[in-house]
Amino acid sequence: VAVPRLLAEPAGDLWGERTVERDLLAERLAALAASGELVPRRVMLHRADGRLEESRRIGPAYQALVFRDLPIDLFIVRPPAEWGVIFALRTGPGDWNTRLVTECQRYGRRVSGGRLLVDGVPVACPEEADFFGEIGQPWVEPPERQPARVHLGRGSGEGG
Repeated sequence: VAVPRLLAEPAGDLWGERTVERDLLAERLAALAASGELVPRRVMLHRADGRLEESRRIGPAYQALVFRDLPIDLFIVRPPAEWGVIFALRTGPGDWNTRLVTECQRYGRRVSGGRLLVDGVPVACPEEADFFGEIGQPWVEPPERQPARVHLGRGSGEGG
């Protein structure tokens, strides 16, 4: 999971009032790709109709890559997504994430676009512990995360 470092620079107009934003993560990824050290990885997508589809996933929020022969799933946190939500879900495993997100809906909470919505209102979750607190999930260490350990209750987002 990565948060891009963004750098605002003058755009070079006569008055210096405009700025452009450089994404240093995107620049570094592009340099590694140009050197051949980083290449897109093919992934198999399971479609709802049962078909399998091979795809390359290179997008603004997720990239399936190979870096020096090591497969990498890179999740990029870009606003309005929040680090705490993305990091909690990406420490997995997948069946834990599915159960956690499904249970959130039972309590008027929704995970969407990498952020938490409580009754439709975005809630700040800068850290993983903040996300767990907001959904009422007791802390579970990443190696212990399994569907049976999802136990949501009244989160602080409900005044709890």
